[in-house]
Amino acid sequence: MMVAGIMNLMSQDLHVSEAVVGQLVTLYALTFAICGPLLVKLTHRFSSRSVLLWTLIVFIFGNGMIAIAPHFGIIVVGRIFCRSFTHYCESFSTHSDAHISKKQR
Repeated sequence: MMVAGIMNLMSQDLHVSEAVVGQLVTLYALTFAICGPLLVKLTHRFSSRSVLLWTLIVFIFGNGMIAIAPHFGIIVVGRIFCRSFTHYCESFSTHSDAHISKKQR
């Protein structure tokens, strides 16, 4: 979800500067770094399957917000939703891959 290639189009459509649109990239990375480990820690006591399902639902909701966003604020909120829960999906899939490959040896 990198916006770097279409910053000029987004800035024209949303009536903000390219520098402001560029802050979405920074926001995306900061959200991953801050919210990701917190959410993994907070959800470790729940079933992995149900947490992954809810994570994907929130991710789809966030992308839906981004797709229909009428202004820049909605895009920011949608990016925060998407990236904070993406960390859990990446952690879960890495853990699952390691577990599956260990069984096959």
